Amino acid sequence: MICAVPYLRDKEIRTIEAGETIDDKNLKILQGIKNHYDIVCQIAQEKIEEYERLGYKNIPLIATGHLFAARGKTVEGDGVRDLYVGNLVQVSASQFPENIDYLALGHLHIAQTVSGKEHMRYSGSPIPMGFGEAKQQKVIVKIEFSQNGKTIESIPVPTFQHLERLRGSLETLTERINELKEAKKSIWLEIEYDGNATSGTVRERLAEATNGSEIEILCIKNMRILNSVLTVKESEVSLDNLTPDYVFERVLENPTLDEKSRSMLKHCFEELLKSLAETDINAK
Repeated sequence: MICAVPYLRDKEIRTIEAGETIDDKNLKILQGIKNHYDIVCQIAQEKIEEYERLGYKNIPLIATGHLFAARGKTVEGDGVRDLYVGNLVQVSASQFPENIDYLALGHLHIAQTVSGKEHMRYSGSPIPMGFGEAKQQKVIVKIEFSQNGKTIESIPVPTFQHLERLRGSLETLTERINELKEAKKSIWLEIEYDGNATSGTVRERLAEATNGSEIEILCIKNMRILNSVLTVKESEVSLDNLTPDYVFERVLENPTLDEKSRSMLKHCFEELLKSLAETDINAK
């Protein structure tokens, strides 16, 4: 018997009251999730008992869910988001009915149990959802039920596309790329460059390093420029008063850019802003 519970939206499992606090809201969401599973699993249990009276035996109760379980593990950059915006709702194992024989959860990408309970699991994503998951062994979970109980087995998923995240100077990156080329297999790369060379030089050197191989660079992040833009020194600057012009001016402070390059980039940026403003019907 399968209780196919989808993602439970906030408005479907709680009522809104004037003056309620964030804690009140969180408690209502958790109680709403618990109530939903209690009702659904009670209906399923009644159906199981009905079938057992007809002679069917050992019918397991399997439930699904799309939620964030307490102490669930994630990795940076995996794209996992909060399901209930503005709160820290995480569902504990104790909130699910005890008559569930197996709970199959979705949302988290890492294969894991819920609070150490073997019959409550995330199987995880079958393929990496980002470079942060490149080193993970992906699995599918096989459950077999019999008169003697159940067996749970994690089956490794073969790697069909290799991912690598590399970080360092140009010398470090090219050396690592040369090592990867020896494997003679298709590899997608995310590069985090932390040296002082210009972006054009970095791209050119890395393109030369991967030439003639099955290695493909999907993303290059210049960490020094990113950090210089995101590290705002002026205490009076906040997200509320940051403007595209201000952020771009910070980028132009890059010491590796000469005056001619700055002038050209600024002109292109102004043309781009103008084009966006002309095509955006909501622009002020």
